[in-house]
Amino acid sequence: ENSVPMDELQKIWDDTISENIFVLCKTPMAKAITLRTLVGFRQSPVNTIYIENLIDRLKFEPNHFVTSVTSLSTWKKGCYRQMKFDAVVGNPPYQIASENTSDSPIYHEFLRAAFKLSDVVSLIHPARFLFNAGKTPKDFNAEILKDEHFKVVDYRADSRYFFPTSDIKGGIAISFRDANENFGAIDTFTPFPELNSILHKVASRADFKPLSKIIFPPEIFHFTEQFHRDNPDAAKNLSAGHENDLTTNIFEKLPKIFLYVKPDDGHEYIKFLGRQDGERIYKFIRRDWVNSPKPFEKWKVFVPKSNGSGALGEVVSTPLVGSPLVGSPLVGSTQTFITVGAFDTRVEAEQTWAKVPLQDFTPTSDIDWSKKISEIDAQLYAKYNLADDEIKFIESHVTAMF
Repeated sequence: ENSVPMDELQKIWDDTISENIFVLCKTPMAKAITLRTLVGFRQSPVNTIYIENLIDRLKFEPNHFVTSVTSLSTWKKGCYRQMKFDAVVGNPPYQIASENTSDSPIYHEFLRAAFKLSDVVSLIHPARFLFNAGKTPKDFNAEILKDEHFKVVDYRADSRYFFPTSDIKGGIAISFRDANENFGAIDTFTPFPELNSILHKVASRADFKPLSKIIFPPEIFHFTEQFHRDNPDAAKNLSAGHENDLTTNIFEKLPKIFLYVKPDDGHEYIKFLGRQDGERIYKFIRRDWVNSPKPFEKWKVFVPKSNGSGALGEVVSTPLVGSPLVGSPLVGSTQTFITVGAFDTRVEAEQTWAKVPLQDFTPTSDIDWSKKISEIDAQLYAKYNLADDEIKFIESHVTAMF
């Protein structure tokens, strides 16, 4: 058996570290750990640096940062010339901790910089931006989802798969980008190949209209100028910058504004759905004190803003359409709820987030909604020309609501 002597293996390793590996660190401690990890306590040369105020330089001087990192002088390899990295790999910092507010993401700045440093990049990072969610800039989200050179190698909804002690909302992804390869744009991210196939069949139909078009954010209802004129002291009970918001605890903050019993004082009053003392209740408020967005005078469905874990196939909370008043015209809601739809009839509201196709629930629909759930499913499978494996995927992952 011909084995390579240990001293020769050590030399191959040291030469590789010296000539091919360049490590950028955020702190001096990280630099020291890198040295010990790569060469132990030996005096072999290691290309590792740390950049002071790294995150600020990435955010406010991105082009200068790239120029600096690719400069031979930065790595003490010479002067004037710029380097070209064959590949960039790593686990960048994820966020900046902030006092009195939620943390701000930073990892997207590392992705942008890495794409400028090399044609080939593989990083591990939070995945929320893949769903166009979280606090990363929307233009960054759109840029990545349209990038034909970018793909996700692995995604885990539970971040503890990679980092056992960390719970990172939205999961973790390992991404790969090769500027010389075309993988096809992600567009709408899903970790399931079968679901991607179904998604494209649904969205490619000429009659496709997404359900997201009729979902309204919790903030659509707000106080009017007339409210503040009539109640100048109310703002003292509201958070700065949110004086017009009907927040989730607005019933408790303004008990003299939202009333259990409709007064007989000559003003017009409307009902608002909210939560108080852990219960869903309706209260009355003067109509001229809140605005009238599109769904207000229509039939709609109220769904709790906090709804489910995001797992594929889970049943969403039961919509609140049980009584004649819930979801009826002239009923609004606090930010505890999301409003779905602005329908002309109650029937449409009772039958009804980007790639979920909006259906026609009227009697003229191409689907017979009077049938059993299994028969309705069969009609939908046929409508979208789903293959057997796609149908099997749906029925093995999605829980029936009724």
